[in-house]
Amino acid sequence: MAVDGLISLASKEADNSVKLMILTKLKTEILPCNLEILQNSVLDLLRIISSPDSTVRRVCLELVAACTTSRVALEIVQFLKKEASKSTAAADQNEYRQNVLDALYKCSMNFSEVGTEVMNAYLELIKNGFINESLVSYMK
Repeated sequence: MAVDGLISLASKEADNSVKLMILTKLKTEILPCNLEILQNSVLDLLRIISSPDSTVRRVCLELVAACTTSRVALEIVQFLKKEASKSTAAADQNEYRQNVLDALYKCSMNFSEVGTEVMNAYLELIKNGFINESLVSYMK
């Protein structure tokens, strides 16, 4: 219940520093000892990714990758695939796209059943003109 309240507060709060404090608390204090509680709320964490702050999005993606279970892995990968394809080529979006690629890679390593979907996401990015060293190394 408290985790749901914190996630709800973080998704509704406009102040990025508050979001970052909440995500940091979830990551450092709740994740290590109550992973199963965060696993039940991993889809709710995706609402926070819409934040314009790159640090908030990075920490949120790290939490999502750490809390994903096989039950929701496909949904997470499909969401991340959309995020990767809609991020623009602007410099500030490159870091975000890289964070999304990292999260996709972690999901594919932890849940082999989503490997095909992740590979499709990588190929779509290449088709759209985005290619970098980490994307190539992930595909190996």
